[in-house]
Amino acid sequence: MRVIIVILILLAAGFLGYRAYDNAVQTGALGKEREAGVPSGPATPAPVVLARQASIKDASPEGVNKQILFGDLHVHTTYSTDAFLWALPINQGKGVHPVADACDFARYCSAIDFWSITDHAEALTPIRWERTKEAIRQCQARSDSEENPDLISLLGFEWTQVGAIPDEHFGHKNVIFQGLADKDVAARPIAAVGAALDALRNNVN
Repeated sequence: MRVIIVILILLAAGFLGYRAYDNAVQTGALGKEREAGVPSGPATPAPVVLARQASIKDASPEGVNKQILFGDLHVHTTYSTDAFLWALPINQGKGVHPVADACDFARYCSAIDFWSITDHAEALTPIRWERTKEAIRQCQARSDSEENPDLISLLGFEWTQVGAIPDEHFGHKNVIFQGLADKDVAARPIAAVGAALDALRNNVN
């Protein structure tokens, strides 16, 4: 009888503890969800874009009509657990950066032609995915030319799977969507079950 009473007490304590934790999360008592940010400035001026394209064309071998584009299809932000932790000042980082910062870096610092956000699927909660989509759409909307945009922004996520032996280990795969509309992208990122999911979703982020 005493064992049953102890078990019931432990179950009740666990239930109450979970309810208290869930309530703290819902009310923001444990902190607020990080924003994705808003891109800070306008599109790169058209003359700059055209000059950049002309210099690439001039460097191409004579008779080659293919267009050379430069981009980055593996970009993490504060929504990825690893990028978040390593960006903290305590780890000698320069501070966390939201999705909008990645957009600004691609446009103004890297001066690349295209890029894709690929935060870890394991850490992308529904609200983070919605905020990521909105930030990427805002980034793309800054381009003032549909025919010759200064920057092409793409939506994506990184799928990570870890196995104990080579035959069961598939590593990292970037999933990138061609469009930006809800009908063109996944309803939410798909994460692989296993060590990566446990590490990236259960740790404090």
